[in-house]
Amino acid sequence: MKKSTLAISVVAALSAITSGGAWYTGNQIEQRYPELLEQVNTGLKGLKAYNIHAEISDVKLTKGIFSSEVQYNVNVKTDNNSFTLNGNDTVYHGPLPLNRLMKGNLVPMLLSGETHISAVDNQLKSYFAGNDVLSATTDIHYSGDVAGNATLNPFKSENIESSKIYFEGDYTGFGKQHLNVELLKIKNNGESKGALELSGLHYNANYTQDKQYPELKGLGDYQAAIKKFTFINEKNESVNLNELASKGHSEIKNDRLVSLGDLTFNADWAAEAKTADLGKVNADIRMDLDAKSFNELTLLSNKLESESPEIQNQLQAAVTALLTKAPKLKVNEISIQNAKGKNTFSLNLDLDKFDIAQVSQAKSIEDTLKIFKPSNLEVNLNLAASEEMAKQWLTIAPDANYVGTPEENAKLRIQELTNSAKYSGIATVDAENIKLALKIENGKVNLNGREVSESELQLALWAIMLGASGLGH
Repeated sequence: MKKSTLAISVVAALSAITSGGAWYTGNQIEQRYPELLEQVNTGLKGLKAYNIHAEISDVKLTKGIFSSEVQYNVNVKTDNNSFTLNGNDTVYHGPLPLNRLMKGNLVPMLLSGETHISAVDNQLKSYFAGNDVLSATTDIHYSGDVAGNATLNPFKSENIESSKIYFEGDYTGFGKQHLNVELLKIKNNGESKGALELSGLHYNANYTQDKQYPELKGLGDYQAAIKKFTFINEKNESVNLNELASKGHSEIKNDRLVSLGDLTFNADWAAEAKTADLGKVNADIRMDLDAKSFNELTLLSNKLESESPEIQNQLQAAVTALLTKAPKLKVNEISIQNAKGKNTFSLNLDLDKFDIAQVSQAKSIEDTLKIFKPSNLEVNLNLAASEEMAKQWLTIAPDANYVGTPEENAKLRIQELTNSAKYSGIATVDAENIKLALKIENGKVNLNGREVSESELQLALWAIMLGASGLGH
C-alpha cells in the first residue's frame, strides 16, 4: 500500500470520527451506547466513496461516579491494506463536568469528553513521529449542540506532509468554526506528476441553521485567508496564489437565499528561475435565489449520480424551479490589475418569474428575452494592462509564431486583438481600451449603444448553435 494512501485513509477516518458529535449524546451513556456506536459507524460508511472502509469496534466502557473511561479500536481498510488505531476517551459527567470545572468553567453541560487516538501500526507511528495521532475535546450541551476542538498531529509520508491541523467549533457544521493549517503539501505520483502546496490557512465562520430550510448550509458569515496556494505541474512550473483572502455572508430574506462574497489574491507563474507577475485578481459577487428550490436541490445533491428515473425527475424539477423563480446573479467586478492598468468584467443577470412551457411557445426572440428584467454585461480591456500581462506571460512561455523579445511580441498580440475588435463590430475601441456593453430590457438587446435587430439575433444564435455543434463533434 502506498504511504500516501495510508496517510489519507488515517486523516479521512479521524476527521469523520471527530466530526461525529453524536458519539456522546444522550442522558445515560450505558443505555445509549449501542445506538451511539451505530450512529458513528453509519457516518463512517460515507468514506466508502473514497475506497476507505472504517468502523469502531471492541468498545469497552467503565463507568465511574464523575467520569467514565472508554476504550475502542478504529479499524480502517483499503483495497490493499488494513490497520488499527487505539482510542482512549474520558467522559466527564454533567451537569458540571470536572475537566471544565477545573478550568473555572461553571456553565452546565450534559457531558464533556476528552479523546486520544494513537497509532498501533509501526508504519503509522513513523508518519506521525510517535504514537499520538489525534486529541480532541467534545462538549455536549443540554440543548443537543455539540462543540469542541480537535488537533491532528503533524505527519509526513512520501506524498503528504502537514503541520498540526487544528479545528475548533461546532461539530454539526453550524455555530462558530475555526480551522488552522500552517502547512500542507500533497504530491501526485500519477501520470500528471503534479503537486499542491498550501501555507498559512486560517478560516473562521459563524453559521446558523434556518428551521424552514434546514438543508441550507453556510448561512451566516465567513472569513478565510491563505498566505500561499501553489499548483505545480509535471514540468515543475508553479502557479502561485499569494495573500489570498475571502469573506462572505449568506442569509434567508423573504424566502430568498441572499449571498455575497469577495475574493482577492496576487498571482504569479514561476518556471526555470523566471517569474511572471500575473497581477492582482479581485472578485465581488452577489446571488439571490429561491430558498425553497435551493433547499430541495441541496437535499437531492447526494443523489446526482443516481440513474433512477424518479430521482432524475426530482432533480430536473428542482433545477427548473430554481431557474424559473427569479434567480439573480450580480458580478459587481471580476478584475485583473497590474502596474499598467486594470481589466474588468461585470454582469447583472436578473430573471423574472416565468413558465418554461410558455417560453417554449414564444413566437420571437424578443418574446423569449422578456423573461429578463433589465440586465447588462460589461467588459473593459485596458490595452496597457493587457500588453503588460501578455509580456509577463511570454516571459515564461515564448510563442514560436513570434520573433523578438517578450515586449515586442506582447505589442504585436495586443495590436492583433485591437484590429479584431475593430472589425468584429462586437466591441468599441479607443486609444486606451477595448469595451463591450450589452444590455437586455423589455425583450430588446442593446450592444454598445445600438439596438440589435431580430434578424441579427437570429444570426447570432445560429452561429452559436453551429459552434456548439462543432464542439460536440
